[in-house]
Amino acid sequence: MPDTSSLGYDSTFLGTNSKLKVPLPQVANIGVHVSIDYHHFTTCFNKQRNFALYCACNIPTKTERIKVDRPSNSNFKEEIEELQIENQIGEDFYKCNENDHPTIRNKNLLDRGHVIRREYPQWETKEIAEIAAKETFLFANIAPQHHLLNQGDWKDLEDHVIKKMKNKVSVFTGCIFTEGDPVAVYTGDETDKTQSFRVPTKFWKVVYYLKDANLHRIAFVLSQEVSLQNLDFIFFPNNRVRSKSFVKDPFSDLDEDLKPFIVEVDAIEVATGLVFTSAMERIEQKFKKKVFLMTGENQSNFEKYSKEELDKFL
Repeated sequence: MPDTSSLGYDSTFLGTNSKLKVPLPQVANIGVHVSIDYHHFTTCFNKQRNFALYCACNIPTKTERIKVDRPSNSNFKEEIEELQIENQIGEDFYKCNENDHPTIRNKNLLDRGHVIRREYPQWETKEIAEIAAKETFLFANIAPQHHLLNQGDWKDLEDHVIKKMKNKVSVFTGCIFTEGDPVAVYTGDETDKTQSFRVPTKFWKVVYYLKDANLHRIAFVLSQEVSLQNLDFIFFPNNRVRSKSFVKDPFSDLDEDLKPFIVEVDAIEVATGLVFTSAMERIEQKFKKKVFLMTGENQSNFEKYSKEELDKFL
């Protein structure tokens, strides 16, 4: 068996100096969360919302990463050691009739979206890389993403992290949960019972990296809200409930055109209740739009960037 020292996220991965350490973010309402260590990544799972609030992963330099075959879809399984089955959204939903694409055979409307991408923890030895790859298929690391988002710009953003960033990085990624999230109602494929859960409409990613011997970070938020509105088994709350959720959602006016949005980390802190390690954020002033917590007519502002523009910030 692999050495258990490979388990979990490593806060000293980018450096042992106190200025370079990146510990796990502080979590509000600890009681509803479970922290689970896997090989090279850690999941903070929200039992009330059935998905990870965040997953944290260390990715080494490009030359240290190991390619292994993708596990088959049969490896999508519930986490049975750390979580109750009923706390997880599994194949009972993903294989249900409501989630079948109406025109494309063997395609889901909502994909099994990896919170931590499979390739991220694949390093150290081939054996550990293969185990880590399989661990990313546990439903503790899966969230429902519209296929246009999962296979579109979310994938492009993941590609950017794993392919364009050649030096080692520490990555945090997760869901934004609000009271205004819509509800998926379906008949379970395995249980044959009517089931429901709230679907996250937005996903975020924070990447820590070193540049000029200093700790930097860059953050992104992407939305699937408009795409979800087109699905007949997804039900959004009334406007009164949704307006209340905007108080906790600084990205409530996020335009969805499936392009990466660069945001300030403090806005993700507001939206998630997490507290991240401070670091330099190299968003050029002429592009920078401070994200405030606002409601009603005066919603949050932020800047979006094409994939070609991302490189100048890294």
